[in-house]
Amino acid sequence: MHEDVEKIFTNLVVGFVQNLRVGDPSKPRTDVGPLITVEAAMEIEKRINKAVARGAELLTGGRRQGALLYPTVLRKVNDRDELVKSETFGPVIPIMTFADLDDAIGTCNSTVYGLQAGVFTKNLVLVKELSSELTWAP
Repeated sequence: MHEDVEKIFTNLVVGFVQNLRVGDPSKPRTDVGPLITVEAAMEIEKRINKAVARGAELLTGGRRQGALLYPTVLRKVNDRDELVKSETFGPVIPIMTFADLDDAIGTCNSTVYGLQAGVFTKNLVLVKELSSELTWAP
């Protein structure tokens, strides 16, 4: 997201995530259940810890109990961290900002996965520009 709205957006996301109910997926009130295996949860926990060691700021979550990983929000994640370079299938939201369009395109194009890019705008010229600039290869 653009750095001008990071604080407002981050506060909204953290507030939402902190209100999620974690637990047994067979219970109707549960919002977030466990991952498929303990090993899968441990792998994501490892990625979170590596990102924090490289300077990411853990805002909420990051705690694991067996296969259950509490929903996690981080900011200032480096675009070279495995957490965002590889597909991390778990309850993790890495918040990354950009200063301008070229910065955003560079971040999106720094991974082999094209699934992380989403554009929300009414500006069709911008949509056309981004559709030709965003690639699926680093």
